Amino acid sequence: MCFQIRLPIYIIVVLCLLIQEGIATAENDTPTGTATDQEHTQENNHHEQIDRIISNKLGFYASHYPEISFVVLDSANDVASNMHILNKILGEDPFPLDYEHPESLRQTLLTATLVRIELLLQTDVGSATLFKPGKDALAKRKYACIITLYPSQIAGNDRAATRHLLELTDAEFAAIPPAHYLDSADHLRFALDHEVYHCLDTIYNGPVPTSHRKHWGEYYMQKEESAADAFGLIMHIAAHQSITHYARTLRYIRGLSLLNGDINHYTYQSLNVALQQDPAILAKDNVQARFRLASHISTQVVGGYEDYLRYAQAACFLIRRWGKRCDQGNFGQTVSSMKLVNKLLNDTRKCYRALVGKELP
Repeated sequence: MCFQIRLPIYIIVVLCLLIQEGIATAENDTPTGTATDQEHTQENNHHEQIDRIISNKLGFYASHYPEISFVVLDSANDVASNMHILNKILGEDPFPLDYEHPESLRQTLLTATLVRIELLLQTDVGSATLFKPGKDALAKRKYACIITLYPSQIAGNDRAATRHLLELTDAEFAAIPPAHYLDSADHLRFALDHEVYHCLDTIYNGPVPTSHRKHWGEYYMQKEESAADAFGLIMHIAAHQSITHYARTLRYIRGLSLLNGDINHYTYQSLNVALQQDPAILAKDNVQARFRLASHISTQVVGGYEDYLRYAQAACFLIRRWGKRCDQGNFGQTVSSMKLVNKLLNDTRKCYRALVGKELP
């Protein structure tokens, strides 16, 4: 949440929403405590750093987007308590905004969206959902961006931050040298930027349009994940005004997504384009310009619906060659482009070599 959880969770979320109305516009994670603060245990200091990063990120975005209330539901807390808080934040009869839908299905979509958030909290999955708050809502702005996250899990330490994106076996993960781990604080910032992008995407690019075409949902997921990753990396580069170890390592880790059997988080090409941007220019750009750049990168890299189908066929074909399951859509056993299969294979090998220091088995 915004602060280390010592107060009841309901009070903390209310404080977060109130603070957003007057928070400073610049991000600043530098500790300003007294000598007494520095005497706390290392664990408490780490929790305070996590709380400070979240608070500053939410405040930063709330100041740049005064029409949006930003809320993080920490899945470390009791799911029932989180859902009770969410109902208070959204008020009576809120409007779900992420998916285009006829008015007749509004209540059905709201029910499905709330069940989805509950499931994400139960399974500790990060997500972002945009609502228009209803009557008597605690969120007083036009929109409410509800983020689910497990900060102490994904940013508990550098190893945990790296493992967060790599669903490898213990033996496979053990091959990665600790020197190539992600910085946990940078990764928490990236995760928050990534999720915020999804809410901005719904507002500025529109909800996911309805379609009867097969794999339409997977296509939009690929577009959105590519853009959100590009945005998170652009925000990171802009903050550091340089291409950091974290930025390069993140690209390689996402380049191994197919080893997880995950075709819709394979954002290697989008991150490559983001890394080609001038850090000095990114630092001068405002947040909305960075958002537009990330959206453009995703459109450029993912392409259209037919482009996605060709990619998904090739990706699943490669995953099956490795003896793993491709669960994200039934794309069949055929492939239309072996050239694309070989490119995905070579890029995966390149990322594995850079991250592990040896050839892919």
